[in-house]
Amino acid sequence: MQRRMKQQIKQQHVQHEEIEAEFNMRRLKQQFNMRRLKHHQHEEIEAAIEHEEIEPMDREQREQMDVEWLRPMSPEEKEQV
Repeated sequence: MQRRMKQQIKQQHVQHEEIEAEFNMRRLKQQFNMRRLKHHQHEEIEAAIEHEEIEPMDREQREQMDVEWLRPMSPEEKEQV
């Protein structure tokens, strides 16, 4: 009886680790995609600057944009993703 309970506990522990690993992989993929999107947007901005479509950003504006992109997502934003 105790052996069976130990096996069940071990199985639950393994399942928990698998779920946690899946969650972490999804979170890493999401972070990677957000960074790739951010990089792509920076490229578009640089191209627009070269073509004089928009004014170049100063350092403070770029830093503020980075701060907005790197902050943790709110629960509402997570639901949209």
